Amino acid sequence: GLSSLPEGFSRLAAIYGGTVMLRTDVDEILKNSKGEAVGVRCGDQVATADIVIGDASFFPPEKSVKTGQVIRSVCLLKEKIKGTNGDSCQIILPAKHLPGKEHD
Repeated sequence: GLSSLPEGFSRLAAIYGGTVMLRTDVDEILKNSKGEAVGVRCGDQVATADIVIGDASFFPPEKSVKTGQVIRSVCLLKEKIKGTNGDSCQIILPAKHLPGKEHD
């Protein structure tokens, strides 16, 4: 399910030397002399990085660049979807089946 996505991302980050900070309140975005984000401060802990990725709500609008969007929806159906078992299911539409979409 979707809950394994953060776990998989965290494992890859650990393998390649990255840091993942889930459910952490960010107190401050640290910036260099050019105004570029170089890290975050969370309480008395500081994490710095060459690249800082976060939700746009953490950054001023002029520092955010929209590169795509996430669409989520909930569908309530009268009947079960053919080929499924149980009371609920998750449907992932592969990019190759959606016009104009390049990635899952």
